[in-house]
Amino acid sequence: MRDSRPRRAACDAPAPERTDLEFVQRVVAVEGDRVSIRRGRLHLNGERQHEPWAPRAVRCETCDLPREVVVPDGHVFLMGDNRRLSGDSRAFGPVPAAWINGRAVLRYWPLDALGTP
Repeated sequence: MRDSRPRRAACDAPAPERTDLEFVQRVVAVEGDRVSIRRGRLHLNGERQHEPWAPRAVRCETCDLPREVVVPDGHVFLMGDNRRLSGDSRAFGPVPAAWINGRAVLRYWPLDALGTP
């Protein structure tokens, strides 16, 4: 089956089923938020976000997603910090907030930000 999304568009359809795999991802948007990525930078509700831990990726197929995605009710949009190599909501869509089963308790990168989030 061919993907019907426009080229370079994030997946806006919620993830269809839960997986047994566990991911450590950053929640970048919650229900009702509008998400897009322009010039490798996350834009939330039309405003560019300051994310010094997420370097701009070079040659990344999903790192520029100019079409906004609106996060559905009860869902979150996840992105990994290593955007170029991260499998996240850009590919599998928003996920139900109920699927979140943990919280980061220690930040170790970048080193100058070592501590609790």
